[in-house]
Amino acid sequence: QRTAVNLSNVEVSQIHRGMEISVPERFSPVSTCDARIELLDCSPISIGGKTKMRLHHGTSEIVCALRPIGSHQIQPGDSGFVRIALDHPLLALPGDRFIVRQLSPAVTLGGGTILDVGPSKTRKISVLSSVEWLKSLQPLDLRELLYCYVKRSAFFGMTEPQILSQVVLDKPAVRELIGSLIREGRLRLVSEEPFLVMEPTSFVRLMEQVVTYLDVFHGKN
Repeated sequence: QRTAVNLSNVEVSQIHRGMEISVPERFSPVSTCDARIELLDCSPISIGGKTKMRLHHGTSEIVCALRPIGSHQIQPGDSGFVRIALDHPLLALPGDRFIVRQLSPAVTLGGGTILDVGPSKTRKISVLSSVEWLKSLQPLDLRELLYCYVKRSAFFGMTEPQILSQVVLDKPAVRELIGSLIREGRLRLVSEEPFLVMEPTSFVRLMEQVVTYLDVFHGKN
């Protein structure tokens, strides 16, 4: 499918291959994401350490470095989880497909699915927990995906803009998905305006910590 879009007050020099159109402040480009990748049997190289490749996503073509998660190396014909560090920010969403090619010569190596566009960068997160987290995002059922993201946010919870930035659905559809999780007791509505939801166990733990801090404060004052 193709369409012609007339963009007023935009110079040709401001537009380049790979750009996407969306409503203002809906999405945020990312420089790092986690994905599941599958190498072709005929791939001339494996993925180990930080392997430089060329990533094709939509109409974008970006040089990136891939590092295996949960294993030392991903061999041709095998699949696994990888951390993708991009040379330039990319507008990517969970469930997006991509292809990887060798830098030179430009041989297709394999492809995969983006699972997490907001991976934790702290070193305190173990490899095992990272793998288990990525496994929980498969299959990519949108409702379960949103639940997993809210659960990971723990004490911070998630606002409506943060949730909308992870999916392409419109606001009413996302509200319905979140509403069904709230009705089932899997999520808790903390605030309607501004909209904020949390995973119930995290909410209880947060309240317990608040009470503990208040007890300590009152004991000292």
